[in-house]
Amino acid sequence: MPPEAGGFAFPIPFAGTVQNLQISADLLVASVVSINTLGLQYDFTVFRAPSVPNNGIDHSSSPYVTTPLTSSVRFGFPNNIITAGTFRSATNINVGGSLVVAAGDRIGIRVRTLVSTDPSAADITQLSFSASLSYTPS
Repeated sequence: MPPEAGGFAFPIPFAGTVQNLQISADLLVASVVSINTLGLQYDFTVFRAPSVPNNGIDHSSSPYVTTPLTSSVRFGFPNNIITAGTFRSATNINVGGSLVVAAGDRIGIRVRTLVSTDPSAADITQLSFSASLSYTPS
């Protein structure tokens, strides 16, 4: 399993739809040992877990299930030659899917490297991610 770079989760207030996963990553390239030959890709995956009842009282947790809302950003090979000591940014969006949600559902977004680009993570020092979804109540 590839290293998990980060993740976060939030609850859904009312039944509706989430869509339009928008992502970005910013990083500082410290060295170019692998990034210019393997590239470095971060995959963002949206997960959903029901949470009933939605009333503030604890209950058995439901597992997070992968959804079709995914997107990725790539640095270095095969698209660009990167110079050490530079800041790089990448953004992307998934507009092809939507997810029906219920009140209380927990939505999580996981960020991790594509396995084949894992060695390039050692070329990076400062790293930040952001992700957002559009939510429409029904």
